[in-house]
Amino acid sequence: MVDSGRGSETTKEELMDTLHWTKQILGLILGATAGVLKFTGFPTIVGFAIILSGISLFYVWNVIKADHIEAWDIVSEAFGPGFFSFMLAWVLSYTFL
Repeated sequence: MVDSGRGSETTKEELMDTLHWTKQILGLILGATAGVLKFTGFPTIVGFAIILSGISLFYVWNVIKADHIEAWDIVSEAFGPGFFSFMLAWVLSYTFL
């Protein structure tokens, strides 16, 4: 159980599910932003990975205050689908805008 600081407790599975959907949405937002700003190349992908990992770690450790969850679990949870969302939004917004 994870104390969310709001008087309720959240299971690790619920937290990981929340992270999954959050990373999907962040992937779309960051991808569309990168496409509109016409970013290209490998540095954009590395920047996405760093931003997404940082936001995930900040959310879990500072907002939820779940210190017992491993950092690798937080970073790797739904990274693939988030990356797909990022690439899709990046390519479409870069191409059509």
